[in-house]
Amino acid sequence: MILIALLAILLMTLQIRTGERPTILTMPVIYLYQGAHKLINQGVKQVNGVWNGYIWLIDAKDENTSLKKELNQLKELNNRYLEYQQENKRLRRLLEFKKESSMMVVPAQIISKDSSSWFKTLLIDKGSDDAVKKNQAVVTHQGIVGRTIEATGNASKVLLLTDLNSSVAVLIQRNRAEGIMIGSEQEECRIKYLPRISDVKVGDVVITSGLGGIFPKGLRVGEITQIKKKDYGLFQDARLQPYVKFSELEEVLIVR
Repeated sequence: MILIALLAILLMTLQIRTGERPTILTMPVIYLYQGAHKLINQGVKQVNGVWNGYIWLIDAKDENTSLKKELNQLKELNNRYLEYQQENKRLRRLLEFKKESSMMVVPAQIISKDSSSWFKTLLIDKGSDDAVKKNQAVVTHQGIVGRTIEATGNASKVLLLTDLNSSVAVLIQRNRAEGIMIGSEQEECRIKYLPRISDVKVGDVVITSGLGGIFPKGLRVGEITQIKKKDYGLFQDARLQPYVKFSELEEVLIVR
């Protein structure tokens, strides 16, 4: 290719000096040179196009990476905003409950949960350093959660209402019939020792009776879902669904 180019240049130079027109012998060489020159120019343009396209792809990739990073940051900010919003709603409800009940309470956050088949407990971030003691009622705006069974400097363990070892003196709000509520292996609880002659119905609201010295009187507990009355005996039993959704708990109030 180089030889052809040199030969073509030499012939064209001689023709320019002599003033002669291209001959039959020189024309093919010149045409061949022009064709080769054209091919070279096209090749250079294609290489430039490929190179520019490569550079554009690199820039587009970098920009795409930057946009993805920015999008992830915005998603994280939005997630934090939603979490703060939900937390604000929960805390506002607890504050409203505190004002309405006029009870002395200590707010606490849940550190961990244990809902094994043997024990159903919570660990909260308030303890004896915050005047929390054993056998204090733990509540939310929904109702009673349980009672403290152990308190250290900065943490306390709470026995849930649904634990088999839990028992609370309660009464039917509608007719004031009294009984003892105990936990069960499921999320529901049982009410024992309800007088047989008492008119207990499904849907009745159950509240604390105030007996026992742990839970103040009148706190919401749950609703009757089933009644068991035998053909004999002085008492009837009932099933109760607590108002508190234990799986969704994040903050609680400890009653002093």
